[in-house]
Amino acid sequence: MENIISGHGVVIMIDALGTRGFTIEKCKEFLIARSELMKISDPRWIAASSHSENSGNSSVIEMHTMSFADSLIMAIEMKGFASKHGKMNFPTGENDIDNIFYGLWMRKISYLLGDFIRDAIKKQIAFRGAMSFGEFILHKESCSLLGPAINDVAYWYETLDSFGIILTPYASDIFRWLKDKEKVDTPHKTFTKEPDSVVSAILPIKNKTQNKITEMELFSVNWPNAYCHYKSQAIDKEIAKKQLLDDIARIDKTSSSKHKYNNALDFFDKAPCPQV
Repeated sequence: MENIISGHGVVIMIDALGTRGFTIEKCKEFLIARSELMKISDPRWIAASSHSENSGNSSVIEMHTMSFADSLIMAIEMKGFASKHGKMNFPTGENDIDNIFYGLWMRKISYLLGDFIRDAIKKQIAFRGAMSFGEFILHKESCSLLGPAINDVAYWYETLDSFGIILTPYASDIFRWLKDKEKVDTPHKTFTKEPDSVVSAILPIKNKTQNKITEMELFSVNWPNAYCHYKSQAIDKEIAKKQLLDDIARIDKTSSSKHKYNNALDFFDKAPCPQV
């Protein structure tokens, strides 16, 4: 088979809550709203790959998106990085260096995903899903994405009993590794300081083996922080929560999904929202 692309990067898989009983008209409304969200997000992906003009750094990425039913897959292929010290292809072949880059990119992308979750809620769509990293292959003609990174998010993206986006256990381990490395390796402090875009939390996760909800500590996209920083302005958390409650009230909820919104509100209350 020709035109198979092999890449490395960050992969996100999400689906929408409560769409199973949608009529054809509701499905059309959903697709239009999701398309508008992607258009809003496109410039943000480009901005995420940029660096300050004074840094002398630049990144090379390519965005791949695919969808099926109410699910969406976004694969951000990391191709290379350049600085005033030279250029390097990605992956570098050095595990520690590659993991630092993966951690940095998941941190940057989590800011965008926080905005994505917030903007989706405002369009009456509640997304939940998972993010991971690693190797994948892409075949555009057959609309196929396969590989270890895809397998990881595919297993975890429907497990969060709420809306929001978790980092899979494999991806969460990178942040734990970086925090441990900071204790003995000062140069890595740039990457391992607790970022506003990602937060460690005890989350309600569906145990597929036992078919029940259990609590699990994972890193998660800090989407409440996006609600507290809307349109480049810092907003008091209580005011942000009122806006969130108003947005959620406009969403049609199934009886089986209502508790997921309560879980999301609990996460909002606990998540840090630094005022800047």
